[in-house]
Amino acid sequence: MIEEYTTTQQSFEPLNERKNTITSLFTFKKPPKPVKLKITERAKEFLESYNLPVDAFMNFITLITTNKGVITDVSIDLFEYYEGEEEPLRSISITVCIQGVSTEEIVDIIFKLNKLLYISLPDVPAHFIYECQ
Repeated sequence: MIEEYTTTQQSFEPLNERKNTITSLFTFKKPPKPVKLKITERAKEFLESYNLPVDAFMNFITLITTNKGVITDVSIDLFEYYEGEEEPLRSISITVCIQGVSTEEIVDIIFKLNKLLYISLPDVPAHFIYECQ
């Protein structure tokens, strides 16, 4: 059995500063606003119970929320859900305020943030939600 292989020659394009570079990942149309981050003591204790440094977690949340450029406020709290007399289900609830975009974009941003959070910290029960006060 004879197999044929073909090769194609790709043209060489010099690296464009806005394309194919690490700096293009952090290029914004408008510089992002600083994110106001708040965390409760209960959330800190919960993160520490997972041996997760609170400062590292807060830096990670600041990084991924600032990258979106439209998030203004971030609040981190402990979410507890009680089902009868059983031990409550607990997770970190990260509330973000997103302004200046459509509802569709808000939903897309929340899904992306939750995906990043799960990929980065799969063992820590945490989730993003949208709420502006």
